[in-house]
Parts: sequence; structure tokens; C-alpha cells
Amino acid sequence: MARPSATCQRPPAIFCTSFPDPLDGHVDDKAPIRTVAIASKCIIPSLVASRARQEKLKAVVEAKARTKHFRWLFFILFSLVVGGKVANATSRAIELDKRREQEKQRSLQLLWSMCLGTKNGAELAFKVCRTGLSCAFIGLYQVACAILHGRSG
Repeated sequence: MARPSATCQRPPAIFCTSFPDPLDGHVDDKAPIRTVAIASKCIIPSLVASRARQEKLKAVVEAKARTKHFRWLFFILFSLVVGGKVANATSRAIELDKRREQEKQRSLQLLWSMCLGTKNGAELAFKVCRTGLSCAFIGLYQVACAILHGRSG
């Protein structure tokens, strides 16, 4: 875009959106709302002013997109710290360290059985999925064979 000279200057972008002067009631109040013509002298300065603003907003959006991941990481770490504090306070309140050895062993055995139950549950789910997929593929194979050999049913 050419630099403004002494004889030709660009109108400011605010000129295009300003309300007209009243001129003793000769200008209708609803004139800016009604579209009658395109003010071409206002389009280019408005676009130039909008571009600079859009570039600034784009930078802000990109910065916020990056910080979103840091917010999640902070939330997870903060949750772990608070959870640890709550667990520590609970263990002190119920005097978890002062239990008998038999009670401690029973708690460990319960925890171990829960871990094994989770492992066994995952294995069972895998077997069910594998069996279901194999049945589906056998059915597809039988349908394909029937189509190739010209049999229906």
C-alpha cells in the first residue's frame, strides 16, 4: 500500500463506523443502518485496521492453545498432591500404623486379590472379544463361500 502523501490521505477506519452529524435534523437517525451504497474509501482502511487486530487475536489464541495442556498437567499434579494429603490425614486419623500385624496382612491380601481380579477380568474380556471376532469372521467366510459357489442360505 502506498504511503500517504500531502495531497492524498487515507480516511481513518473510525470514519466508516461513526454516526453522521445531525445537521439540524436533516440527517435521518436510521441512515447508518440502511444500506444505500458501499463506501469504498472506507473498505481498505477498515481491512487494514482489522488485519492488525486479527493478527494480535491469533497470537492470543495460539498462546492459549499451548497453555491448555499445561493447565491439565497442573490439575493432575495438584490432584495427586491433594489426594496424598487426604490419604495421609485419613491414615493418621484412623491410626493405620497402629494396627495389628494380622490386620495389615489382611489388607494387603485384599489389595492383591483386587489386582489379580482386575488382571483376570481383563483376560476374560480379551477372550470374549477374541471369540466374538472369530465367530464374526467365520460367519463372513461362510457367506463369502456361499456367494462364490452360487448357493444361498
